[in-house]
Amino acid sequence: MKTFKLVSFRLDTKDGVTKEIPFIDSLAINQENERKTWLIEVFIEKRNLEPFLDFGPDEAFFVEVVITDKDNPPASFTVSIKSLKTMDDYASVLMEGKLHRRQERATKILESLINAGLKGEELLEQFHTQVTVGKSKKSESK
Repeated sequence: MKTFKLVSFRLDTKDGVTKEIPFIDSLAINQENERKTWLIEVFIEKRNLEPFLDFGPDEAFFVEVVITDKDNPPASFTVSIKSLKTMDDYASVLMEGKLHRRQERATKILESLINAGLKGEELLEQFHTQVTVGKSKKSESK
């Protein structure tokens, strides 16, 4: 197994907004198993827990993380929540999922933009922004 420190964490909410989730501490673990799964854990303030509560225990959702250095490109995962624990004003969210290869990520981004009704220059601009920066027009911070 290989463990990595996260420097950013974003998730796609059910309403299609990409939301940056501030965290106190976090990590990603490549389990290096036959299923090629990863564990991602974020330790957050309880007030930032709401986006996670929209998903059921085995419901898959999309996240993007930047590992180790803020200048690294984002890594995309489809994950589901395996454990959610609260303590005082804090929460720990443990997710398990699979890493998307760059081509898979690009295809998913393009599909989501087409489904959102984007066309022409706007489609091209948003696709470029999301592929190179990992942020969407519908991104929000905090």
